[in-house]
Amino acid sequence: MPKLNTIITLLLVGFTLHGFCQKPAWTEYSKRVAMYPKGEYITGYISGTNTNNEESGELKSKYETLAKDKVIQSIHVEIETNNSLNISNINGKSGEEFLSKSVSFSKADVAGLLTFSYYDRKRKEVYAFSYVNKKELAFYYRNIIKSSIENIEQKLKQGKEYVKKGNKEEALRSYYEAMPDIQKIDEARTLLIALNRKMYADINIDEIVALNLSLNNEISTLLKPNDLNLSETAYFIAYGLFLQLGEIQDEIIIDEFGYENTGLGSSFSEKLNQEIASGLVSAGGYKVSKKDKSKIVVSGNYWKEGELLKINAIASKNDKIIGVSKGSLPIEWLTKETIDYIPVQIQLMNNLNNIKLNIVESPGSITLGMPIEDPVIIEVVNHSVGNGVDTKGIPLEVVSLETNLVLCGCTTDKLGIASCYLPSIQTINPIFKVKILINLSEYLNIERSSTYFVIASQQNPVLPIEVDLITQNPTIYVSSRELIQGEEMDIKTLEPSLKEILAEEGYNFVEDKNDADFIVNISANTTTGSKYEGIYFSYLDINLTVTSAKNNEEVYSIHLDQIKGGGNSYLKAGKKAYVIGASKIKERMSESGL
Repeated sequence: MPKLNTIITLLLVGFTLHGFCQKPAWTEYSKRVAMYPKGEYITGYISGTNTNNEESGELKSKYETLAKDKVIQSIHVEIETNNSLNISNINGKSGEEFLSKSVSFSKADVAGLLTFSYYDRKRKEVYAFSYVNKKELAFYYRNIIKSSIENIEQKLKQGKEYVKKGNKEEALRSYYEAMPDIQKIDEARTLLIALNRKMYADINIDEIVALNLSLNNEISTLLKPNDLNLSETAYFIAYGLFLQLGEIQDEIIIDEFGYENTGLGSSFSEKLNQEIASGLVSAGGYKVSKKDKSKIVVSGNYWKEGELLKINAIASKNDKIIGVSKGSLPIEWLTKETIDYIPVQIQLMNNLNNIKLNIVESPGSITLGMPIEDPVIIEVVNHSVGNGVDTKGIPLEVVSLETNLVLCGCTTDKLGIASCYLPSIQTINPIFKVKILINLSEYLNIERSSTYFVIASQQNPVLPIEVDLITQNPTIYVSSRELIQGEEMDIKTLEPSLKEILAEEGYNFVEDKNDADFIVNISANTTTGSKYEGIYFSYLDINLTVTSAKNNEEVYSIHLDQIKGGGNSYLKAGKKAYVIGASKIKERMSESGL
């Protein structure tokens, strides 16, 4: 009996382990969509192959991070493209605006974000999936707004009491300690609106605006930051962080400040980073490092609001906010100092507003599997008044609508003309559809995986052009010389077998080699072998070559030697060898293709 129990236990363990090894349902698109519908979840999915034989645990962690990033990217894109976000507070009475451009999200900000990964050891494939429930996320951020309002009220009251006592530094400290709660409210409201929960975002809007305005007025009264230059503004931002961080031993690293919610920097970003670093050293005696492994990171963004450039700085440790400080700089000062605050990519996107693409010429029809000699010729036209945008040097790409893969790329000349040569095409459709568009990744010099690339692709004012290419199958002329001991066979074996294979692949056969795209030559002959107890043996040699009719270059070949066939005569043995040879040709072609 104990032995039986041991066997049952082992079987149960085996079944359990087998269950753990099974591929999760979320790795399949249809099941993933059914389990996590778009209306209820924000998801991120990524898969790949372990081509570099990385350790599976490390690879899974890497892909989990990428899956999380996709969720964050989806939120960024939703925020940036949601028009209802661009609404000012309370008839513009507040000096601040709760807009998407004033906040930026990280993985730590998205509550309830769950991630899974799976590694298929047999196929060496890795899968990762991350998701968050929209309803739970909305409930969480609604509570964040409530608790943050209470904290701000408390800090404002505390700061005003310090002002009455004449303690300016402690008053400022109290006001600045309320800044992280302002940041949390901004982020929570923005995310709620992006989740189509604007009603929840606006429940306490009057109170939020009043608190925010009061907080900024109290700080301005104490610091009197009027007509500041960049160095002075950066110092007050650094001083605000110092009041919240206090004495710290960790080094601080400063990430490049981004414009609005794009993550893009500018020449202003570079100068701002330098000045904030200097301010942190002056205000708190902090050590500012360039090492990426620093525990405390100061990052942020900036945006234009009226005649001011608003700056939002966030200090975080292990992805948790530990300090927030804000500042303002007159646009007039930046103009006078000729400092560009708008990223080059934004300016380049604006240049596309009056650009249009035209097709000058296209191949019209294509032969499948064959090089396409005639290019797609595109013209980039500028419709702006005056000189406008230079249409020279604009990168273009032709993309398959079937696979969404880039087929070819090109760049316009001084006349705005570009020629793109398509590769050989394979499709089962009678019409192959392509679209021609500006290569935004190259044009803007950004990665296709970046958030701004997705946003730019959605907001691109230059409409792509779609072109239909009529497809036709390639033509083949087959010449076959099949011999048995030097004599022509009555009925050929290799030629009909080969034609059957090629017909299945869609090739058309012609009787005149001048009408062919490819020419196939088959040369085969048998030699006699031994004879044993009435059984005769023959050996077949086959040479098969495929050449391009256009340039007579060999594109494919098969050489088979000494294929053994047996029968009650050398003739039948030879025919048997031919049957075996036809089978081997079919096998070889299925492995390598034509």
